[in-house]
Amino acid sequence: MKKLWQKIGRFVVTVGIISIYKKLAGFICSMVKKQENCVKDADQSQNLPKTDQNLKSNADLPKNEPVEDKKTNQVEQNATKHTETAQISIIPQITNNTLKVPVLPENKENQFIKALKLVVVNKYDPIIIYCHAYHETNNFKSLIGDFNYFGLKCPSLIPPSPEIGWKGKSILKTTHETTNGVSKKINDWFCDFETADDCLIFYMYQIKRLYYNSYENRKNATLFFYWLTRDKNRFATDLTYTDKLIKLYADLKVNGIEQKLLDISKNI
Repeated sequence: MKKLWQKIGRFVVTVGIISIYKKLAGFICSMVKKQENCVKDADQSQNLPKTDQNLKSNADLPKNEPVEDKKTNQVEQNATKHTETAQISIIPQITNNTLKVPVLPENKENQFIKALKLVVVNKYDPIIIYCHAYHETNNFKSLIGDFNYFGLKCPSLIPPSPEIGWKGKSILKTTHETTNGVSKKINDWFCDFETADDCLIFYMYQIKRLYYNSYENRKNATLFFYWLTRDKNRFATDLTYTDKLIKLYADLKVNGIEQKLLDISKNI
């Protein structure tokens, strides 16, 4: 019986020692883990990207620096942007160091000059055509309808067609015609056109169809205007019509019409 109690006592002592060892081992492990976590945190702080907040400390800031109101600053920045935009909008725009030249207004004369590219392609002297339109419209102040620059009448045998420039638009107008030296008023139907281009297309169509000698001399002002009143189909009944056009052509050239056409065509 005594031996039994001795064995029990030894067992209890052994269990107590083991539990003490377990607690001590757990305490040591927890201390080791804390130390490792501290080392990891220190390493991560060293690897953070550098920003103003990382670089500046409270000690680096000015002692008397006032705290800025974010809302007030935002309003001031927006006001500054609007002011800068307003100032920039009134400054002429410059592209590739070249100041943009204001575009000339699209009046009747400028639209006609722009359309003269069509007569150049068809090998006309553009000053001849400009001179003719200048005379018929009294310096582009009096057109028939919207874009009839030459007083072109509606053809009786030719149907309207987009290919010839005239699409059927017409206008009744009072005009003057001279018969045997006597001028009288008559009412007649005249063509009208949607654009200056259409008018010139129809004009060239009629010149070639009705005034072939003028067409053959479309680079010679004197002969062109001469045949307008000498062919079977006379463009005008005024006996001095040709002389007026030849004189006007010479006057326009003397006054620099070629340079004017070049300048205007560049800015349209």
